[in-house]
Amino acid sequence: SVQYRYLEIESKRRIEIKTDFSKEVLIINKGKEKVFILLDTKTPPFYKQLPISEDYYLSADEYSLIKNQVNSMTPTVELVLKSRIR
Repeated sequence: SVQYRYLEIESKRRIEIKTDFSKEVLIINKGKEKVFILLDTKTPPFYKQLPISEDYYLSADEYSLIKNQVNSMTPTVELVLKSRIR
């Protein structure tokens, strides 16, 4: 899985977008913790995040960067990401 592949890899970037297994995944690095969000679920209107209990926020600039780099994002995922802007 994408989570398994990138969980132990350290990154200096706070947000990353990875395409793996034909899926676009947003990775939010929170120090030693990471949040994985599937950007284009094939079963809308679902929102898939691991770990599900982990909270996160995005700046307006980070949200714009995600929107500009992602090829496809479901409306549900877009709505959730917008709600996380601080």
